[in-house]
Amino acid sequence: MRAGGFRDEDFLADVAYNVLRGLHYLHERHMIHRDVKPGNLLISSDGFVKIGDFGLAVSLDVAQDQVQGTQRYIAPERLENETDQLSPKADIWSFGLSLWALAEGKFPYEEAVGDEFDLRMAIVNQELEISEHDFSPHFREFVSLCLKKNPDERWSAEELLDHPFITTKASVHLKEAELLQICEAMKTYLVENRNHAVFSHQMIRRLAEELRLDEAFVEHTVREQLAGIPYAMETPRVPNKLWANFRKGWFR
Repeated sequence: MRAGGFRDEDFLADVAYNVLRGLHYLHERHMIHRDVKPGNLLISSDGFVKIGDFGLAVSLDVAQDQVQGTQRYIAPERLENETDQLSPKADIWSFGLSLWALAEGKFPYEEAVGDEFDLRMAIVNQELEISEHDFSPHFREFVSLCLKKNPDERWSAEELLDHPFITTKASVHLKEAELLQICEAMKTYLVENRNHAVFSHQMIRRLAEELRLDEAFVEHTVREQLAGIPYAMETPRVPNKLWANFRKGWFR
């Protein structure tokens, strides 16, 4: 944990966006992580954030909750009812608490350190607030929507991705929007140049570098967006002239 926390909301928005994308992917597939916490948020050298440690992840279709995970980040409904309240909203609580901890630079419920009963009571009953003077109304609202005691009132990952804190600040969100625009330009190019429409792994790599996005994510997005468009996916080095032609269409 960084002493004093992070006051840079652009950084916090990028962290939030990346984690929410991962959680949304899991939840759409009826899975729950069950151990979201700062220590399981991994930041790559290029600033891309991923969720780590899926050792406690389970399918919602078959699982019964046994209140596993790091207790300080466990949702209140899981502490109150150990079998019937396993849902994706528990991950959202843990995510919101992790974001709170990153922003404030301290563990939540610090006063309950060392006493399991007091910690449970604090999680169930205590309202966590975030500094009004250090953070914007958008950020404070965003965190509060993650930390609603009632899981029915807590926003889902999909809803949080559309919150103004994300849509106006997360640079990764804006880069992914640009990637989709680039894919549209690529479709036009590939259709108009069917006789020599070649796309390579090298191009994927260079595009990921241009946008500073995860290469695997870029390749998945490009393949998904170009589904049904005939082109050759080649591994050899592509001539610089052809790459330059692609870039003229993509980055104008």
